[in-house]
Amino acid sequence: MTGTAPSTHPLLPEDPHRLGPFALTARLGSGGMGVVYLGRHDDGRPAAVKVVHPHLIGDPDFRSRFGREIALAHRVDTPWTARVIDADAFAPRPWLATEYVAGPSLEEQVGRAGPLPASALDVLARRLAEALAGLHGAGVVHRDLKPSNVLLAADGPRLIDFGIASSVDATKITHTGHVVGTPAYMAPEQASGEAAGAASDVFSLASVLVFAATGRGPFGTAAHPAAMLLRVMQQDPDLHAVPAPLRDRLVPCFAREPADRPTAAQLAADRDPDEGRTRAASSPTAPTAGTSRPAATRISTSSVAPPPARAPRPWVVANAVLAVLVAAALALAFLWVPTSAAPTAAAVASRPDGVLPQVTEVAEIPLDAPTGGIAMTEDGRTLMVVTDGGVRFIDTATRSVSPAVPLPAGTSTLSFTPDGTRVYLVGPSVSVLDVRSRTVTGVIGQFPDSIRSTTSDTLIALDGRTAYVTFDGRTDLGIIDLTDGREIGAVPIGTVGGSLLRGDDGRLYVVRGEDPVDAGRDELGMVVVDPAARRVVGTLPGSAFDVAVDAAGDRAFVLQPLGGMTIVDAASATLLGPPVQGFPEGVSSLVVTPGGNAMVGWSWRDPVLHIADSTGVPRQDIDTGGKVNGAGLSPDGRRLYVSVEGERNGVLVYDTSVLVA
Repeated sequence: MTGTAPSTHPLLPEDPHRLGPFALTARLGSGGMGVVYLGRHDDGRPAAVKVVHPHLIGDPDFRSRFGREIALAHRVDTPWTARVIDADAFAPRPWLATEYVAGPSLEEQVGRAGPLPASALDVLARRLAEALAGLHGAGVVHRDLKPSNVLLAADGPRLIDFGIASSVDATKITHTGHVVGTPAYMAPEQASGEAAGAASDVFSLASVLVFAATGRGPFGTAAHPAAMLLRVMQQDPDLHAVPAPLRDRLVPCFAREPADRPTAAQLAADRDPDEGRTRAASSPTAPTAGTSRPAATRISTSSVAPPPARAPRPWVVANAVLAVLVAAALALAFLWVPTSAAPTAAAVASRPDGVLPQVTEVAEIPLDAPTGGIAMTEDGRTLMVVTDGGVRFIDTATRSVSPAVPLPAGTSTLSFTPDGTRVYLVGPSVSVLDVRSRTVTGVIGQFPDSIRSTTSDTLIALDGRTAYVTFDGRTDLGIIDLTDGREIGAVPIGTVGGSLLRGDDGRLYVVRGEDPVDAGRDELGMVVVDPAARRVVGTLPGSAFDVAVDAAGDRAFVLQPLGGMTIVDAASATLLGPPVQGFPEGVSSLVVTPGGNAMVGWSWRDPVLHIADSTGVPRQDIDTGGKVNGAGLSPDGRRLYVSVEGERNGVLVYDTSVLVA
């Protein structure tokens, strides 16, 4: 099931339109603290801006408590919380801004799709434990951990509302004398009115994970909060429906005595029953041991030389996304900030230089020969670069370069398998390069001269025995049996086929072969083919030079010949809005970050990389100092690898964390 973005509502007449450096564009909701708005910082970052209810400000000590909590929250250093961006405890209405997390809450997701699968539960438990460990290490206690305070982004969960818990709770106690928090997820000591500490958060975390596993809290439901408080204080939690591995880890978290519970840090480093070692807290930029990863479902194609008299073939890194909950079978799509909240081109142009966070070069890997295409294995550990001497393999951790593996004569296209273990070398024949042994293991097919002479582009099917081929002058997509080179089928596509791309959804995207500008046609730029059904399932309107599909398979970003961009719903092949600015004229290739929130475009043998946000608004140009022959992103989108030649021969590495943060 695909998650939905937090719903927005129009601002009310009494709502502010600006707080500090944030322009407020919509309401996201309201709660015990106050009203939450969707905001946009002057530097372009989206934010959730929370404004305190007026009645809370009546406590004379509230502002000082609020200020102390914010200062502590700024010290939290973990990727699994919604980071505090800014706050003002002494404004007429105190406010707090955190990073905007696009994705449903755990409460919403379980309500729509039911309990999470076991693999997702393991990841969720570990990430939330890491989040709590980060809070507790900074001296912060959440005090109100519940399913609605866990948001599910594509790259993992985010714990929210931790920066104001103490100040707001203390104010409620002062004014009402009642127990505060959410009864179903409280620890016993909290339910009895005692102070909540780090051990209380661990109890609440266990309760939240029971909800994620079963769809209900560990103490069931009660018609009145007081009845629920009694259950929490007097009864044992019901864990019978929780999967055994997780249940075993949760039992000690429900200890009645806080001192008997494990710490969040111990939970984060807990032993996985399926592993023979202790798990360490992971970085969001690398897979964690024991975490299932999705196999990449895109075959990247990489030409050794650009086809004559047409836009050059893009060299695309397979964007196998490190989206942990998606990898664990949640299949939650990354959902972008609503277009209404995005900065306009004029607003971006009016900002002083350097205001937006910049992509920066962090390394250069020199090579002794001009470079060509570039691609990466599914795990992100090995980079493959085409050079004049053959294919070079680069270890992305050590940046060591292997000797060149010679390519068979006449090789024109490289087609990498999703798991990165093989490379199909396409030329007069089709050979297989084994990535592990770095040797060409044999020929699996031979193209007859009659086909080879008219072939425009080739994409090898996952079975390694079938090829999809576009032909010069033909308006169909050919299917070739590589064992003998026979054409065994064809899919009419209604246009001359050019370059091919396999999307993350397994479908084929066929870019028109004839130049749309020269042909004077713009009514049909790209065809979407279901290879299993062997039929066209959609067309992407407008002319096209290239296409990139976000990791969830939701959106296709279609590059226009004159530099514009159309963003298309990949499932229905319908436009999500009018064409956007995109890139300058002449840009012919692009890659998109895993969540689809930024794009990088370039023109073959031009030294400049162009970066735009998810709405097509330009945000940065980078002079690489060499002609760009290919570019691609690491699986998590935090590193951009660019092959260049000329004044610089090699691979440049850029830090693109600001594009996925």
